[in-house]
Amino acid sequence: MLKKALLTLVLFSCSAVAAAPSRLTIAVQPFGKVRKTVVAEVRSTLEATYRCNVSVLPTVPLPRSAWYNPRKRYRAEKLTAWLDRNTPRTCDKVIGVARWDISSTKGKYLDWGIFGYAELGGRSCVISTHRLRLDHPSAKLLHKRIRVITLHEIGHTLGLRHCPHRGCVMEDCRGTIKTIDRSTGRYCRTCAAKIAEYLK
Repeated sequence: MLKKALLTLVLFSCSAVAAAPSRLTIAVQPFGKVRKTVVAEVRSTLEATYRCNVSVLPTVPLPRSAWYNPRKRYRAEKLTAWLDRNTPRTCDKVIGVARWDISSTKGKYLDWGIFGYAELGGRSCVISTHRLRLDHPSAKLLHKRIRVITLHEIGHTLGLRHCPHRGCVMEDCRGTIKTIDRSTGRYCRTCAAKIAEYLK
């Protein structure tokens, strides 16, 4: 019975990183035609995990300044720069949500397609459902993917680097959807402790 109680406590601490409502404020910025169910999943994931105030901003078009014509997609770092400039400063963190493909430079690859993007310790991040829809996932699996990538990118803005623990939402995806699908959907104890310390 004691072991079961301890296991329950550990799982709870990893899924909800703040024992009490935190002062963190996060804004969700829908870009273009994003389904309401997707935005709702992002919002509920953040609220349940951080127990913080999450607001959804009015939908805006994807900025033309971020369009990368050679590959017909949007540059993620330009989207986060736009979010930094154009969203209310009253929000500590902002997560952009798009359905169009996004990319960034990765090593020798000038334009690498990605699931999401954030600068370590930055204010803004962005996710895209374009690659999360690979292999035509069920609605349940798609929403799991959304939850994982949401926590992953927000985690980077809170100072978390990629985690070596298999299954942690901060594990490096390495460009494959399989990493997201095998995720526990939670931060490991180490990452959860770092975020709890940050929120103090």
